[in-house]
Amino acid sequence: MVWSQPSTGEIDAIVLNSKRLAIVGASNDPGRASNQVLKYLLDQGCFEISPINPNEENIHGLKSLPSLKEISTKIDVVIVFRRSEAIKELLPEILALRPRVLWLQLGIRDDDSSAIANQSGISVVQDRCFKIEHARAKHSAQDSFRPINLAQSEPFRWHGVHEHIYKADDGPATFKDVSRRKLFVESAESGIELRYFEIAPGGHTTLEKHDHMHLVIPIRGRGSCLVENQIFELSINDMIHVPSWAWHQFRAAEDEFLGFLCLVKVDRDRPTLPDEKDLELMRQDAQVAQFIREKQTGN
Repeated sequence: MVWSQPSTGEIDAIVLNSKRLAIVGASNDPGRASNQVLKYLLDQGCFEISPINPNEENIHGLKSLPSLKEISTKIDVVIVFRRSEAIKELLPEILALRPRVLWLQLGIRDDDSSAIANQSGISVVQDRCFKIEHARAKHSAQDSFRPINLAQSEPFRWHGVHEHIYKADDGPATFKDVSRRKLFVESAESGIELRYFEIAPGGHTTLEKHDHMHLVIPIRGRGSCLVENQIFELSINDMIHVPSWAWHQFRAAEDEFLGFLCLVKVDRDRPTLPDEKDLELMRQDAQVAQFIREKQTGN
């Protein structure tokens, strides 16, 4: 019999999708790792936790049970804070409970017992901290979004994609009636991000510039944009290249939405907003002066 450590993706699924946990060796001592991990998991607000310790009555407000035998409900993961030598003794209770996963914390390893659990249909993670892996996977899940197929729930809306704030209402940026959605995010430093921006009729994005370039493809409605000192009318499936450090602003038609895809690098600088001197220079071009929107008129 051979034990096999789950892959990183499988570990991510365990820590993010499991709900009912039993923590063997939980403690009221705030200096012990078991206490800190239990507190962290409680703070997440998404776990049902059964502390296991015959020498404790309550831990962080939860009733402590003397053994795994006292658990009558289905358990997703048994997390163990015991010496490696104690795993063999604990194994019969684990096999009787039949959790989906046996998780041995950092520094705890028993390949023979893990192989037996594997043979019984229980996945086993050894020598890993549930708290560390959960925090890492949670952060990665927030930063990355890489669907193989992203289906629309309705026109210009996608399953699992939520609207994000375009910019802070009380910040210095000026804009009107703009929303954005992240359709694809590769969180690596060299990764890309594909976003969908939607501007309501008569609305506009911020007038800004930045070091990073981006590509824009309208997929809904009509509008126009300023790039450097040029103004372009936008139609569906056109493409606009916004070069590095080019002033730019997008506007929807007065009677129609403008929705567009925007491709950028994940690792990018923050936008620069125009000061009075910049605006004065832009206003020297009559067409640009007529196009730009500088004051936020609502969002």
